[in-house]
Amino acid sequence: YILRNGVYAAYLQEVNNGKVEFDWWSTDHADMSAPLEKCFESTAGPDYVHFNSIDILPDGNWLCSFRHTSTIAKIDRKGGTGRLLWSLRGTNLEDGADFHGQHYARWHEADSTITLFNNSNGVFSTRMLRLTVDLTTGELKKSAVLCDDGYFSGACGALSFSGDNMIVGWGIPGDDAPNNRLLTEYDATGTAIFSINLPTNTKSANSVLGSYRCIKYE
Repeated sequence: YILRNGVYAAYLQEVNNGKVEFDWWSTDHADMSAPLEKCFESTAGPDYVHFNSIDILPDGNWLCSFRHTSTIAKIDRKGGTGRLLWSLRGTNLEDGADFHGQHYARWHEADSTITLFNNSNGVFSTRMLRLTVDLTTGELKKSAVLCDDGYFSGACGALSFSGDNMIVGWGIPGDDAPNNRLLTEYDATGTAIFSINLPTNTKSANSVLGSYRCIKYE
């Protein structure tokens, strides 16, 4: 984020061969000025939306994740206006589909779904979610919880896939214990087949013994 007119704005920029082709400021859009979610266990401070992921949708527009408002949004990149075409607030959804303080929103062409690493700040049980969303209206059609075993990641994290396997990079722990996960790979049955863990850490929930994003590359 960048300080702009006294506010820390999310600033997104697309560059081609050193030339800025498109940029976007959260402070230019009144739709982004929603109050901070009460679910957070710590104040978000001046970083009022906290952008943390971007993906390109089939129509050429951006799919973005804004952690501090528990929102994913479609931004007009193709038309060049930068306006919010729709936004989906996770705290307005029914239990199971709701998300709080999420990371790593990703579009999947194969089944036309969006996956999220849902930190679940305020709920304190991190879930991996798959959402079927109407890309024209932003309406949530269906949701599925891919993983929820009670572990809590307070910040960061990533969700990726390798064939039928799911790879969870656990981010930074949010509990005093258990709090030692870095990465887990699950097969199609949901069985953990590979993991990387740190020695159990008994420090506070603000520990930096974690990872920002662990992703499997092939």
